[in-house]
Amino acid sequence: MVHKIAKIRGINLKESGAVDVVKYLGGVVGGGFAAQQTVIGLYKLGPPGFGGLMSIPLVAGLTFRMGKTMDLYFREKTKGREPNKEAMINAFKSGKREGKKINKDDVKNKM
Repeated sequence: MVHKIAKIRGINLKESGAVDVVKYLGGVVGGGFAAQQTVIGLYKLGPPGFGGLMSIPLVAGLTFRMGKTMDLYFREKTKGREPNKEAMINAFKSGKREGKKINKDDVKNKM
């Protein structure tokens, strides 16, 4: 995902650069990421199959949030600016809200 978003934003990113981006983002939004991973782990302690089923929306939501945050990161880099940590945290939080809205809209459309 890191490579694809970088490419869309016009940045040629090597594998080592992708690792650096993930480390940077992990440092900025690490608390939220760690909390979600903990919940996913706890779900897996439940009845067989339940953990996998219940963790799907959490993983999808986290992926969406990280994608929004990475997109902001690369948009700032293309402008020659260092991403603001507060803006990155806000992007991570807004990704959660947007992801929930998309999910609710999707459920409504399927009914």
